[in-house]
Amino acid sequence: MRDLFAKAKKTGGIVFLDEIDSVGRARNGNAPGGGANDERESTLNALLVEMDGFGKDSNVIVIAATNRPDVLDPALLRAGRFDRQVTVAPPDRKGRTRLLELYTADRRTAADVDFVALARRMPGLTGADIANLVNQAALEAARADREELTTDDFAEALATVMMGRARRSATVTERDRQITAWHEAGHAVVALMLPGAHDPVQVTIVPRGSAGGVTWMSGDDAAFLTGAEARARLAVSLAGRAAEEILLHGDFTQGASSDIASATALAQRMVAEWGMSSLGLAAVGPEHAGSGLLERVHAEADGLMTDALARARALLAAHRALLEVVVAELLAEETIDLDRLRTLWSATEPGAVAEAAPTR
Repeated sequence: MRDLFAKAKKTGGIVFLDEIDSVGRARNGNAPGGGANDERESTLNALLVEMDGFGKDSNVIVIAATNRPDVLDPALLRAGRFDRQVTVAPPDRKGRTRLLELYTADRRTAADVDFVALARRMPGLTGADIANLVNQAALEAARADREELTTDDFAEALATVMMGRARRSATVTERDRQITAWHEAGHAVVALMLPGAHDPVQVTIVPRGSAGGVTWMSGDDAAFLTGAEARARLAVSLAGRAAEEILLHGDFTQGASSDIASATALAQRMVAEWGMSSLGLAAVGPEHAGSGLLERVHAEADGLMTDALARARALLAAHRALLEVVVAELLAEETIDLDRLRTLWSATEPGAVAEAAPTR
């Protein structure tokens, strides 16, 4: 560390320390991720000394990056050191469009590829994710012996990045196909019915990643989530379980484990952070252990999830015909996109409308 700064002072310039938390963790063993490490603490002390007391004529600028600012030693964040923090959020739709253009600048793309439309379908993706997506699209084109990237290449690459690579060679029993089709159809139908839920962009029973099937929701760039929208997302998360109960006459499988985990995380934030339950507006955290508040948070979150499951059951019962049509289509075609889902809906329930958004 001393040698690094000695060189920087000689020539002037920028010292960039990536993953600063690897050496800059708090020296308190009770801090998040803390613990004694003589080598790391020596490095941290050297860094603190080098950054202390720079004069106005200093020709060295120090920049660092981390995904864990919460674990940094307080001494690093004092005035004169890393006293200015810049949060770098994932790119918005315009930024994603520009990144797609950047990463495809040296590749041949078909004239029908619409980067703006593609960017709308990938909220939350970072620059690294988009670079990976373009590489995946190139692989798809190479497998098909094409010299340019097409819309289909990007669509398959996006599905791979978002949901994992399709495992078409996997052996799946007919019983498992049936359960998967009902499970994914449950997610899709409830998502269609609830205005506060994201649209189901694609539903597939082709195994992807570690999942036997996937319902891919559209997402968006919205920064705020209303109580009605959060409850709608809970219902969509648990709709796969509700659909399994219909198929299995009240029984169900372990297939909803990841859905339950994501729904639990959302419900707990609704209760403990966002004041979206009868527990009230107070924020509740680990520091309240032993007070009984954590148990109340769990009970409130469980209540929200129970209500969401009941809502999903009611919607699937009311739209049973559509559910069965979507299941049949999945078993026949394996993958359905949003336009096809809407066509099936209008054909099965002419003039039907989605459930009105609940009041908060």
